[in-house]
Amino acid sequence: GGTQGRQDRTTFNYDLRLNLDTSFTGKDLLKTRLRSSNFTAFSPFNAGNSLFKLDKASSTNAGTGGAGGIDTVSIDRLYYQFPVGKTFTLTAGALVRNTEILAFIPTAYRSQLLDFFTTAGSPGVYNKATGQGFGAVWKQSVAKGKGFWNASVNFIAQDGEISNEGMFDSDGSLNTTAQLGYKASNWGAAIAYRNGTTGTNTINANGTAFRAAGLPAGQSSNSFSVAAYWQPLDTGLIPSISAGYGFTDISGGAPASTSVSDSQSWYVGLQWDDAFVKGNAAGVAIGQNPSAGAGIDDPLSLELFYRFQVTDNISITPGLFYITDSSNQVGNKDLWGGVIQTQFRF
Repeated sequence: GGTQGRQDRTTFNYDLRLNLDTSFTGKDLLKTRLRSSNFTAFSPFNAGNSLFKLDKASSTNAGTGGAGGIDTVSIDRLYYQFPVGKTFTLTAGALVRNTEILAFIPTAYRSQLLDFFTTAGSPGVYNKATGQGFGAVWKQSVAKGKGFWNASVNFIAQDGEISNEGMFDSDGSLNTTAQLGYKASNWGAAIAYRNGTTGTNTINANGTAFRAAGLPAGQSSNSFSVAAYWQPLDTGLIPSISAGYGFTDISGGAPASTSVSDSQSWYVGLQWDDAFVKGNAAGVAIGQNPSAGAGIDDPLSLELFYRFQVTDNISITPGLFYITDSSNQVGNKDLWGGVIQTQFRF
């Protein structure tokens, strides 16, 4: 699978992560994560404008643009997280992701394959911005097993270390994300909002390509999301149901050749836990990738997967993807791809 100039390719990629977790009180967390991978900017499953981008595809390649050079080990996360009282958790660090400073992601669909299907239907809000930042999560104090309200807010400067005046300067590619939700034992729902300045990640169609890179100078974004999920109390023929809708409003002027337009997206995912064998899982999801509306095709993505839980520490997940109306990618062709993702945890 792949995109413009990158279709009809087969690759063998790895993503290695080493978590160094330290706690001083038993309730706090100092997290450092080392990472190395061989996905490059030209991989069909990592390219920035690829609808086939995988959730765990990134490059630590030392070559220019990820095109060549020696694979390296880099620091991928570095932050400190600690509780304040019984209801608040604070997080701050030099390398932290906005989606990791939220009470929860409102989905029960967890294929961990295509990146789009990990964003609760709204990559505009859940854009996985990573950089310098801080945030807070509040969870209502209730009896164990009871549903609870929660709220989260965080601030991430993707380029805070290289901006002219530090992480609060507009050149730092600033992301401000807020979420309000309710989580019960077998269902949950949340509304969320993200504001992004120039340089922040916004994925949508602008008539020629799908942009995953930063907003051009002079533009900012306001993204909104509503998402929910429901799970049956007992596994069986009835799957969990997850759905979400997102909208991104772009403001500010920019040259027509680089500007990003307003967009909207949605998804529905079904997942069967303990499918055929206890511990395994199967799922299917369909959704509209962020589309800029009039004059732009609405690309639909379809994903199928089955996860074999070989042991407690090893899983194998074959997946198939199909994307329609992809005129912004490769002419007017529909595209398909597949992956076999093997995960080892120890």
